[in-house]
Amino acid sequence: MQIKVFGYVRKSPDDKEDTESSISNQIKLIEKTCKEKEWFLVKIFQDKNVTGSDRYRKEFTEMMSKIFSSPINIILVKDQDRFCRDSSFFKDTLQDLDVRGKKVYSVIKHGFLSHEDLGDNVKALFDSQYIIEQRKKADISFNQKREEGLPHIPAPFGYKNKNKNWVVERKKSKIIIEVLQDYVDKVNLKETIKRLKINKSLRFRIIKNAKKGLYSGFIVYDKKYKDSNKKIVRVEEVKYKGKHQNLISEELFNSVQQLK
Repeated sequence: MQIKVFGYVRKSPDDKEDTESSISNQIKLIEKTCKEKEWFLVKIFQDKNVTGSDRYRKEFTEMMSKIFSSPINIILVKDQDRFCRDSSFFKDTLQDLDVRGKKVYSVIKHGFLSHEDLGDNVKALFDSQYIIEQRKKADISFNQKREEGLPHIPAPFGYKNKNKNWVVERKKSKIIIEVLQDYVDKVNLKETIKRLKINKSLRFRIIKNAKKGLYSGFIVYDKKYKDSNKKIVRVEEVKYKGKHQNLISEELFNSVQQLK
């Protein structure tokens, strides 16, 4: 069965008729491609003197409406910029087409379009938008957990994750209390490590967690802000009251805070 396709051409207000972007040249390229691939060209939709950033182009809108309601699965264009110049809209349109098994074919690139085929600048815009969207989703998730008093980070030593919250691990909680009491009483570090069979790193982590308030009913972590290159540009400490059980008394917490 011969494949049926739609063609789409667009001329911007700044494009001249005697250039490669002219309507007539675009039509010739589309017709030539259909002949070479033996595709049946059902119709060519034409938008004249319309910018590619306009989401409501008359012929474009009609074409999209028809392809969604027809068995036709391919749209032919000269290149990506003729189809759309709005990177966000282009991404969303490709996704809408893709879920329906439909694609956009670029004559110049000799292949189907995706956001990976965009120019570096446009792709950078797409990537930046994706990062922004992911940050928004992460913030929504974080704010919801903070309102519920639930942790946004893995359980620290002394707790384990259960039912989206932290629950006390009894054996480890005893180690925490002894480490902190030794710390307050200024017991020799080597003696503490030998008696409790722990290492320096764990002792340091326990003291650090205690000073932050993790063992006193608080959720505390460093929220890192990254740029488009995933480089950390700012770190902000986030602290809020959690629903998990306290591991140490208020008196021990205050004593730990007084030491450097």
